[in-house]
Amino acid sequence: GLYLDNKFTILSLANNHAMDQGLKGLIYTKTFLGQNNIKGIGAGSNLNEAWKPEIVEANGIKIGFIAVSYASINDNGKTSNQLVARIEDTKRLKSAVLSAREQADWVVVAMHAGTEYKYKPNEAQTKFARAAIDLGADMVIGHHPHWVQSIEKYQGKYIFYSLGNFIFDQEWSRETKEGLMIKIELAQAGKGGIMKTRLSQIELLPVVVENYSTPRLATEKEANVILNHIGIKDRVIR
Repeated sequence: GLYLDNKFTILSLANNHAMDQGLKGLIYTKTFLGQNNIKGIGAGSNLNEAWKPEIVEANGIKIGFIAVSYASINDNGKTSNQLVARIEDTKRLKSAVLSAREQADWVVVAMHAGTEYKYKPNEAQTKFARAAIDLGADMVIGHHPHWVQSIEKYQGKYIFYSLGNFIFDQEWSRETKEGLMIKIELAQAGKGGIMKTRLSQIELLPVVVENYSTPRLATEKEANVILNHIGIKDRVIR
C-alpha cells in the first residue's frame, strides 16, 4: 500500500484544487487515504473537520498538524465554502493551534498560499505564517508557488514559504522541476515529569522531479542552484 511503500502518514488536502471533483471527490480522497493509514487534513465535509488538527507520533514525540489554503476552489480565493480551511480565518486558526498544543509536543501548520513562479513570499503568506507562530505554532511549511521560496526565522521559529514541486507534471522549466524536502529532528528533555520538545536541527534535501512524477535527491551542483535561489548556503540549519 501507499503507506508501507513511502511512509507517508499525513497529507494536506487544503489547496485550490481540493474541490476539482466536487465534494464527492474530496470525501473519496479523504476516505481512500484513511484506508491506507494516511490522515488527510485541511479539508472535509464541514469546517470543523477541515480545521481539526491531527496528531502523528514519532519515537514518542507527538506532532500536531493543521493545514490551510488561500483558496477553497481554483478561483484565486474569491469564493469560500464550508469545506476547506482558509488562511484569513484567524479565529479558527487560533482555536486549532490551541487544540493542537493541548494534544501535541510540537505543532506544524501547513500553508497552501503564495504567488506562483516567484522566489519571494507575498504579503498574505507572510501575514498568515507569522500569525500562526504568534498564536503558538512551532513551524510553518508552505506550498503552492511551484518554485522553492525563501526561509524565514521568525521569533526563533522557522517558516518555509514554499517547498516547490515534489510530484508534479511541470516539465517545462528548471525551476518547476526543483523542490525541497526538509528533514526535521526534534529532541525531548525534561525534569520532574515535564518534558520539553525543542528543534534539534533541520536538514535541507533539495530534489529534482523527473518524468513528471518522480522526485530524486539533487546532485551537488543541482542542490547548489536550488539553494542559491533562496540565498541559503548551509544544508543543515538550527
